[in-house]
Amino acid sequence: MPPNNLVRPECTVLAGPNGAGKSSFFKHLSFPGKFINADDVAGELNPRDPEAASLQAGRLVLKTIENVFSRRVDFTYETTLSSHQSINLLKRAKEEGYRTLLIFIALNSADLHVARVQQRVQQGGHNIPEPIIRRRYDLAFENLKKAFLFCEAIVIYDNSSSDGYRELLEIEDGRIVANGLNSHERFDRRIASCVAAGLNTPLESVLSAGI
Repeated sequence: MPPNNLVRPECTVLAGPNGAGKSSFFKHLSFPGKFINADDVAGELNPRDPEAASLQAGRLVLKTIENVFSRRVDFTYETTLSSHQSINLLKRAKEEGYRTLLIFIALNSADLHVARVQQRVQQGGHNIPEPIIRRRYDLAFENLKKAFLFCEAIVIYDNSSSDGYRELLEIEDGRIVANGLNSHERFDRRIASCVAAGLNTPLESVLSAGI
């Protein structure tokens, strides 16, 4: 049972496949508490090949997560949402009495994610092998469906355009409160399909919500 505190700590999960623009999004907004990012840790451990340090970075991140839970403080966790660890973190945060917010950012194709990562490498950023990017892309959408069980609020963005982040949906307590979906766009329909599965509601209900 979570402690009976009047002020609930906040767990914000900033999620999306590699190259989605999560770190840039974080820099422009203010999130509560400590920022936890395994990629940053891996880059500090092995600047030349962060991927080689991913296991060690993962262990250090797990220790950090245990620390914030034990102190019941706010935190923001960045993830590709491609593993069970992210879902388990959200589940635990809910069980511990945290307010859980998921911000999901993605691009309209795995090809575009690969291209964005390549651009990042050319600018001195860390590389992720192409097969891993493509595998994580599909897994992120599958795990997005599962995340609804543990999130009080979810906001979903499309960052495909050079115009910047386009808000697609905002969901609070299982209810769609803002809808920017374009039912004619293939990517928007894929997002809507994930949301429909997560909310256990028909696809057309998601596409037409609030319109």
